[in-house]
Amino acid sequence: VWKKSTLEEFDIAGSILRNMKKSIIALALMTCCTFASETLSVQSVYSIGTAGDHLKNQAGNNYSPKNMVDGDTKTAWALPYHSGEVILQFSLKKQAKVLEHLIIHNGYEKSEKRFYQNSRANKIGIYVNGIDKKNLVTEWALANIMGPQKVILGAKDVDAVFIRVHSVYPGSTWPDLCISEVKLVGVSSNKKAQEFEPEDWEKALEGRLDIAMPQKLVLNA
Repeated sequence: VWKKSTLEEFDIAGSILRNMKKSIIALALMTCCTFASETLSVQSVYSIGTAGDHLKNQAGNNYSPKNMVDGDTKTAWALPYHSGEVILQFSLKKQAKVLEHLIIHNGYEKSEKRFYQNSRANKIGIYVNGIDKKNLVTEWALANIMGPQKVILGAKDVDAVFIRVHSVYPGSTWPDLCISEVKLVGVSSNKKAQEFEPEDWEKALEGRLDIAMPQKLVLNA
């Protein structure tokens, strides 16, 4: 009787442990699925610098800011760069609970030749929800190479991301600053992101601009 009772108790205990294990795995899978990182959807993109907002169309190519979020590293945003700073603004469709990191393809990646002929971003600052000092998340020196570069951020409750280019790697042929792709990665929410109109750019760039306000470029839904 003692042996039978003990074996039954072991069977019950084993069954409980197996069920607990299944519950833990199920909970982990639910958590993973609920809070999985994803590429965040961008509603609109702005760019502005001392020479306008982007290079004019040439030879059938366009250099619009939206090229940075079209998923194609062979296209690029471009802007003539001579001095001063450039600001890029990415407004999200849905507020991000967490902006984990961004991936940037620096320069014009259509070919290695085009990459070095045009300028590439060097030192940058990354801000969220505005471009005041309080909104600064990190300052970064991008490598002068083709391919993806990951910048860790870890910002919360993000509606818009701003990249402020402080300096460049000069192109061998043209002064045009190019960026092929920017991917924002994090955990999205169901909350509509706050809409950000362009900041007071002249104030933001310490009065170094003498141009009109940038035109808003809204992406296709």
